[in-house]
Amino acid sequence: NMSGRGEIVGDSVYDSRILKIAGGTWSVARHPLHADKPEKTGVGPGMSFARSIVDFVPAPVGLVPCAFGGSEIQRWIADGDLLQAAKETVAKGQAAGGVLKGILWHQGESDCGSEEMASLYIDRLQQL
Repeated sequence: NMSGRGEIVGDSVYDSRILKIAGGTWSVARHPLHADKPEKTGVGPGMSFARSIVDFVPAPVGLVPCAFGGSEIQRWIADGDLLQAAKETVAKGQAAGGVLKGILWHQGESDCGSEEMASLYIDRLQQL
C-alpha cells in the first residue's frame, strides 16, 4: 500500500538528503510518511524509492505524501477530493522551495472489486 502498512521494526537510519513536506515545511523523511489512517500507518514504498535514486540526483529528494489507503481512482481524477488535496500539498512543497519532477503512483486494489470496475481502470488512469 502506498500509504504504508508494513510494520516499522527497529531503528532506521535516516538520510538528510531525503525530505518530506508536512504542514508547508520540509524535514528529514521518516516512516511513516503518510498520516491518512494513523492507526494503520507504517512502512511504504516511498522511502525505498527515494533511497534508490538519491545518489543519482544533484539535489535532495523531496517526498510529498498524498496517499490515502483504500481509495478508488475516481477520487484522484478531475475534481476528485484526493486530487485536490494532493495539488494543495504539492503547492505547499513548491512554495517551500521544492520542484516537482515526478510522481510515484501505486493504487488500484479498491478498483478491482468487480470486473466492470477493473475494466474501467486503464481509461481512468489515463484521465489522471
